[in-house]
Amino acid sequence: SQVIGDTIYVQFKQNKLNNLQAFKNAFLVNTPADSLRFNQIKGRFMTGFFAEGKLKTLFVDGNAESIYYTQDDSTKVYKEMNQTLSSRIKFIFKNNDIEHIVYVNNIEGALNPENKVEKDNVLKGFSWKPKERPKSKKEAIGASGKAKVKPKTAPAKTAISTAKTTNLKPAAVKAADQKPATPKVVSKTDSLPNFGIKPILPKKDSVKVERIPTKQ
Repeated sequence: SQVIGDTIYVQFKQNKLNNLQAFKNAFLVNTPADSLRFNQIKGRFMTGFFAEGKLKTLFVDGNAESIYYTQDDSTKVYKEMNQTLSSRIKFIFKNNDIEHIVYVNNIEGALNPENKVEKDNVLKGFSWKPKERPKSKKEAIGASGKAKVKPKTAPAKTAISTAKTTNLKPAAVKAADQKPATPKVVSKTDSLPNFGIKPILPKKDSVKVERIPTKQ
């Protein structure tokens, strides 16, 4: 699994990950080793609790959204893609797989057969960089236990000619470090229609509980 966010706090207990909090643009990605599908969970912030270094419970708050794929217990063939949006989602994991899900308040969701799912269905903000993930506490926070600080560099000096001139106006000098104007970026908001799926709209302030069949 991979968790990203603008700010992430982690706590260790007996040198094992105990809990984490990801703030602003929190995003979790999980993919089976033998699959190109990505289970995705995102929200304004996440709180996760671990046992023996494995994720057990995850709370996602603030426009919580998820995409995950279900499998047939016997054949292990992927059957459906489930996409849900709600105020809060609680996930319970077992052996790194989603076992139980609880959706809370303002729920919108859709279940689509695998053969009708378009390729590369990802949520806004999706990022998958397995080679950059830290594999230990030391890699995550550095050997000194302090965040790495990028060294400061002195600003580039503008070269000005010292040659003597008579009755001449000074030439205009262009700064060496001048940057081009930043292009305007227009971002699109998340919405279920982007996936071509008609949402199911339960009543307001309802709670939906979904149980994932236990793998044999």
